[in-house]
Amino acid sequence: MVSGAEAIVGSRKMLRLARPQPIVYRQWCRCSVQFRSVKIEFNVESERSFWRLTAIFFVLVAALNYFPVLVGKVPFPRDLVLQFPMWGNTPRTEAVQRYPNIGDLVTQLYPFRALTSQSVSSGTLPLWNPQLLSGTAFLGSPQSSLFYPPNFFYYVLPMPIAWTVCIMARLFLAAMFMTLFVRSVGASRAGAVFSGIVFSSCGFLTAWQGFPMGDAAIWLPAICYAVHRLHNDRSGFSLAVAGVVFNMSVFARRW
Repeated sequence: MVSGAEAIVGSRKMLRLARPQPIVYRQWCRCSVQFRSVKIEFNVESERSFWRLTAIFFVLVAALNYFPVLVGKVPFPRDLVLQFPMWGNTPRTEAVQRYPNIGDLVTQLYPFRALTSQSVSSGTLPLWNPQLLSGTAFLGSPQSSLFYPPNFFYYVLPMPIAWTVCIMARLFLAAMFMTLFVRSVGASRAGAVFSGIVFSSCGFLTAWQGFPMGDAAIWLPAICYAVHRLHNDRSGFSLAVAGVVFNMSVFARRW
């Protein structure tokens, strides 16, 4: 038979044996929190994570800048089309909008992209444009941009969607290229991102969006980055980067 004192001692031993379980659990929680904090700190300080977050941020900037596309609209000056007699009687569902003199978008550039899309979809390379005057060379036109890589969207997507994607991609690429260049010359992360926002939203790129000269201009910071990289690292890869970005403005066909 166990006395009262022995029972108390036995219960204390049981309590001491039971205590390590919550202690171990608390230690495991602290390790988990510490591990998570280290992991978060590592992600924030990682240059690769910075570029991922920057890309996501600029995607959001492009979506915010062109938010009407989210409801099915196309970034296109429709009232410049409706001023022509052929479409003058078209019912207007919204108020008339005034635009600067960017009539080439509706009279030349959008039709050029449509011709490219239709020809490539039918398996034909559009060397000739039969819709202008009595016919004229299309591939030889500096405005055709037939082999400009971002225009690949016109070959695989419906024309309005491809036009929208290319307009938005131009802003995204301009911001990323300027951020890359400014970051490479020693700017802070915040300064590099701010430079990307300023360049991609500047007056020149805004006024000439949809034009080949706008396509060519977005590659300027990439060219500067390639020159700076080649100066610091005279490797074959740096030379290849310079060759690619220098030729992008040529493919854009604005000489």
